[in-house]
Amino acid sequence: TTYSKLQRRVASTVVEALCEPPAGPEPSGTEEPSRPTIQVDPRSTPVAVTMGQITEHLLTAGDCFKRVELLVVVRDQAIAPVLSSAELAGLMNQHVEFYFIDDDGGEYKPLPPAYGNTWLNHSVERGRLPAIKLFTHNPVYTDDWRLVAPGFDPQSGIYYAGPVIVSRAGTEHLDTLLRDFCWKMPADRTNYIGILLTSLLVSRFIGSKPAALFNGNQPELGKSVLAQVLAILRDGQPVETATYNPNDEEFEKRLGAIVRRGVTTIVIDNAKARGRNPRIDSACLERSITDPILSFRLLGFSQEIRAENSHLFCITANTPDVSRDLITRSVVINLYHEGDPRHREFVIADPEGYAQQHRLELLGELVGMVERWKAT
Repeated sequence: TTYSKLQRRVASTVVEALCEPPAGPEPSGTEEPSRPTIQVDPRSTPVAVTMGQITEHLLTAGDCFKRVELLVVVRDQAIAPVLSSAELAGLMNQHVEFYFIDDDGGEYKPLPPAYGNTWLNHSVERGRLPAIKLFTHNPVYTDDWRLVAPGFDPQSGIYYAGPVIVSRAGTEHLDTLLRDFCWKMPADRTNYIGILLTSLLVSRFIGSKPAALFNGNQPELGKSVLAQVLAILRDGQPVETATYNPNDEEFEKRLGAIVRRGVTTIVIDNAKARGRNPRIDSACLERSITDPILSFRLLGFSQEIRAENSHLFCITANTPDVSRDLITRSVVINLYHEGDPRHREFVIADPEGYAQQHRLELLGELVGMVERWKAT
């Protein structure tokens, strides 16, 4: 017994020596820099102490936040949730090493699943992280009408992952972009601009904004293009589309996978209902439009993917039969053309490319519209 105690004492002394910063000259560029170490003796270290040390290192990293009670990481203007102990272990290994002491001295290990799951379900430790109430790739106004600066705004809880946008007078680029689309009525163009403005004011409409239903009297009128232009202005790039599925369980998986990747514009392209029920009717889509918090089940994870509902849903279809609950949650934007649309000539051959090239100017013109309204 005495011999075992002496062995543990020597092992502890060795670990302390290993955790001390190296003496002598600074390591050269070819050597790997030393990283901090969390020392854990499962026999004597309280689990709460280890949980607190994990949180401290997440706070030190500066890119870890809490979003709807989930741990998220923001890097390269993208947000990703950490849903499993394996993902948490990989995240922690980027910042710290874990040294577990045992009777044989000890060894370096990744964060074990038991510790990872304990932290992920520890509401007190999660609560120590700064909370993101809204994540956006386009500039937004706070409740007190401040245009947020890039980065995290602690006062409002908004994280804006994008460049500085300067207010612009007039709507030159916006008019050029929308000139060639065959709006059925002037109100349809106005509705589309209203959806664009909603992305700037979305902090006021969490879970209380309509979907955009692009309806055409025939194919190839530019419905999908308009949806992708909205995505470019909202998310900074075109987004992958989802296919409508009358099987709500499968449809929910698809929507959840898109939300998990951090996309805030969800495009259900060319929605069609087949089979005996020709109506587009989805309880999952209906609640996703109006729920204040998006929540989807994901296979292989004990937790659900959740996010504040700042997402813009776009549905494109040709004269669809839409359920009453879905149509009352949507703003209809009609496109209409008589004849073959392939014979039409466009001033801008690639509207999506134009939106990408002039994104800052287009956002500046939308900001200018809000600023002029504020001044009246």
